[in-house]
Amino acid sequence: MFQSKDYIQRKHGRGTSDRSYYLTQLAQEYRATKDTEAKQQVLAHLANFAYDPINYDTLWDIYAVDIFIEAISNSDMKQREFGAGGLANICLEPRHHEYITGNKETLDALVSCLENSNSDVVKINAITCLMQLVTEKNYSSKLITKYVYNVFILFFLLALLSKELEQHLKTISLSSTSSKTLVNLTNLFLTDYYHY
Repeated sequence: MFQSKDYIQRKHGRGTSDRSYYLTQLAQEYRATKDTEAKQQVLAHLANFAYDPINYDTLWDIYAVDIFIEAISNSDMKQREFGAGGLANICLEPRHHEYITGNKETLDALVSCLENSNSDVVKINAITCLMQLVTEKNYSSKLITKYVYNVFILFFLLALLSKELEQHLKTISLSSTSSKTLVNLTNLFLTDYYHY
């Protein structure tokens, strides 16, 4: 579960390993290595650390979001899986949310994970991330566009909730080879954001 910095220091003491140092080492290892399996392992660790808000500042400082974005466009399915999982874990943190939603190429890469992946886990992670990017604040702004600020949010939603995404979701929803979990998540997305 999520823990405060004070709780972690009390629980683990001051003499234990430094998370920030460890995360920095992971990011450096990912960037330096050419070995696919090593990249997969590093991405898995970073994605797991992205789950805990105590790590958000460090992950922002080491540009972990860029590592996750790079991974979702990789041809290796495990790297896509962990990249999409990392984005899903970190995308609600405000800085990361803004960074991801402000980059159309990232949104396009997440949508392409639905089409260009044979892995249900990659698709589940991508859909989870996309669902979390549509927050109550920006979704309700789609319905009420009175202020100039809301124009950016409207463009974001129109880019995200595209016909292309809708078509990918419908295809997954009707697929007989997709897992029940993936089909249920896809139907939830279609119901919540496309009003099926």
